[in-house]
Amino acid sequence: MQNFLLTTKEKLNIPIFNKQIKFGRYYFHSNFNPILKKKKNKKIIFYGDIYGEIKNKKITKISVSKIFEKIFLSKNLDKLIDTLDGRFIIIFENNGKIIVRSDKFSRYDLFYSCEKNKNLISNNFNIIFKLTENLKINQLAISHMVNVLGTKPPKKDTLFTGIKRLGVNESIVIKNNLIIVKRRFIPQKTEDYKYDKIEEYYSIFSNYLENMSKNKKTIFMSSGYDSSFLASVSSRVFGKKNVSGVTLIQKFSERSKVYNKFEIERVKKIGKYLDIKIYFGEINLNKNFHKYAEIFENISPLRMTPMTLAAIMHYELSK
Repeated sequence: MQNFLLTTKEKLNIPIFNKQIKFGRYYFHSNFNPILKKKKNKKIIFYGDIYGEIKNKKITKISVSKIFEKIFLSKNLDKLIDTLDGRFIIIFENNGKIIVRSDKFSRYDLFYSCEKNKNLISNNFNIIFKLTENLKINQLAISHMVNVLGTKPPKKDTLFTGIKRLGVNESIVIKNNLIIVKRRFIPQKTEDYKYDKIEEYYSIFSNYLENMSKNKKTIFMSSGYDSSFLASVSSRVFGKKNVSGVTLIQKFSERSKVYNKFEIERVKKIGKYLDIKIYFGEINLNKNFHKYAEIFENISPLRMTPMTLAAIMHYELSK
């Protein structure tokens, strides 16, 4: 798993880090070779995935090198990022000033802490947790975790008050101090959507898929509207032979046997209707709960991901 940490410390006692890049007064430590571009007194690190550039509601492919060119020429990094679709983090240094931005939806969690003169920025929650002192439990965030379906703290919070997550429309700006710059949210005007909007949405969605690679696609099937719609459009865009579905047979106890019979039957029918192959895996909490607990003991601290049923299911499906 790729991890990085941006800090003022040149030397760290963290064995996983074997790469280092000087960034103004800071050092970018990582266990991988980041995509790096330099130009005069400017420097950019790009981390993550870029899906394309959006123009007139259409998406077209764009390379990371082209993005670097646009960043070097841009006078407004926020507006530029608004035109890009992906899941990424950009670290940009210009004359000693550092700007850290995630994609426009902040899909990639970025954790940070500020105490005294020690600023830490990382994609690994556990690293910041170990390096941050005097941590206090964030009671409100934990109450949100146990009462809300998402089972995570609100977007900008973590389990501790001293560690935060970068929110949507936020940037980390470092010059003398670390500050969070928030963009003002301007909501769009509501519209009375008619049926012609369905055709427009279908066109936009199809264009998005067409911009993807032509490799075979596997869809996590829940039998609900979202995955069924995705499977339907994908089979038209990529061809039925290049699309398949996968779902899990859920066994939670001896008494209940297969817990999601209704879902399994619906997925079979959807697969037959769309003429795509459906593959079935199995999740058996009755027999394998302790195995999953051991696996998530290593996964959960890195991304602050609780061991929930949904997390276990996505882990199994991704295999």
